[in-house]
Amino acid sequence: MNNKQEVSKSTKVITIIIGSLMFIGMGTGYYMSQKEKNAIFENKAETIAVVKQVYSQISRGETCEYEFTVNNQKYSGHQALGKARISVGDSVRVQYSSEDPSQNIAIIK
Repeated sequence: MNNKQEVSKSTKVITIIIGSLMFIGMGTGYYMSQKEKNAIFENKAETIAVVKQVYSQISRGETCEYEFTVNNQKYSGHQALGKARISVGDSVRVQYSSEDPSQNIAIIK
């Protein structure tokens, strides 16, 4: 085999490995997201959060970061806004797991 063929073969192998790792990472992220949502809905509690920051992410668009308190302890989360328009200081409804409030989701319409 000449040097060009070896480099081409190595490039293909590296590309396959990177693609596989990306696929596994996305699958793991989806699984964890679903697991968190299930935990929230199995032990659902609700409160009001205050929007602390609104920013733009390339992959998700406009996103807000919010903060809420449960049993005198502060928790935070972030949520993609879609077409919703929210400003810093606005209140949003949050559903969270009563067993682990760090697992939460903002209900934004």
